[in-house]
Amino acid sequence: MDLLIRVIAVDADDLYRVAGRILACPGIVRTRTALAMRELLPFRLCGVIDRLGDQGTAKGR
Repeated sequence: MDLLIRVIAVDADDLYRVAGRILACPGIVRTRTALAMRELLPFRLCGVIDRLGDQGTAKGR
């Protein structure tokens, strides 16, 4: 199973520290890091969750 975690770090050392804490969680085997210097597209997770919820209620009818 994959898990996407968005974090904000003040610098490279902070990002390294956060990645280490994530790796220390039980069941976490590896991490992959991608950097964005600015937001290219607005974060739209809520819309995705809303659409998935609508699909689930439509199937249940």
